Amino acid sequence: MDRTKQLVFALITDHDFYAINIYPQHGDWEAAEILESLHRNWPQVLAGYRMQRVPGEELSGQARKNLRNSNVQTFTAVSDGTVYAPIRGGVASSGVTIEAVMRAARAYADMKRLHIAMQEQIETFIVQLRPCGYSDGQAIKATLMGVDSLGYHVHFPEFGVRANVRLEQEVSDAGKTESCAS
Repeated sequence: MDRTKQLVFALITDHDFYAINIYPQHGDWEAAEILESLHRNWPQVLAGYRMQRVPGEELSGQARKNLRNSNVQTFTAVSDGTVYAPIRGGVASSGVTIEAVMRAARAYADMKRLHIAMQEQIETFIVQLRPCGYSDGQAIKATLMGVDSLGYHVHFPEFGVRANVRLEQEVSDAGKTESCAS
């Protein structure tokens, strides 16, 4: 299908599709009426972005476009004075979405916690690895196999051992292993 010049602008959530309008060209993201339409028709969808006691900027479409092209976020005031933070969090100065930055930060923090927990529990794992061929002083490689409601699951491929890693707040199945896969 060939690309058209006109675009349907919409806000899409996990459960709903809010059609805002059809705009004539691809670069109309800065049109003030997009936020105005959402505010007027579905204010409940924007409730989480509403700012209290914070001034918003009344910017021209070109000013908004210039800021957006520089990855600068602003609070935006609609015609009745209601102020909104960037919908869906906007982007960081790098151009990456704030949501992606936050997810990456959480993943980094989780991996750091996992690394520390593995170090703290190494003796527990060594006890399980010895019957499978581990000798003291040997390098140990572990692969993260998954994360679920029970915690982190690691695999020691050289020894065929899978184990659950206990974090401070997790106590069930702490250090539980499946020994020496055949």
